[in-house]
Amino acid sequence: MIAPGRVGTSPPLSAPPASPVCGRLRVSIRLIGTATDTHRWAETFDGNSQDIFDIQDRIASRVVEKLKVSFDGGGSPEASLKYTNSVDAYDAYLRARRVLSSGTTDDHLRAIPILREAIAAGWLTATLL
Repeated sequence: MIAPGRVGTSPPLSAPPASPVCGRLRVSIRLIGTATDTHRWAETFDGNSQDIFDIQDRIASRVVEKLKVSFDGGGSPEASLKYTNSVDAYDAYLRARRVLSSGTTDDHLRAIPILREAIAAGWLTATLL
């Protein structure tokens, strides 16, 4: 099953650089739903810079906990949405995302026929299970 990715934007799980101040460390993590491009979860982790591995373990545990909900289906419609098995549909979708990323009205209008092409090729023909 081919699922959409994020084109020209930050990855689904991103973290700005850690900020060490006076031996303290603060790391902010955010989880973005790629299908809807929406914020799903964010958390800030604080600790001593000497405890970097402890902070890393805490971050990894929380990310796994949050992702487990998505993998298990945890009531998230995004988890049960089927996109396509068609490479042509996925290719058209990615081309449309690239055009849409500019944010101009003209480019949004240019993306419409590309999105129609994606739908005709089988993009999002399946509905929620």
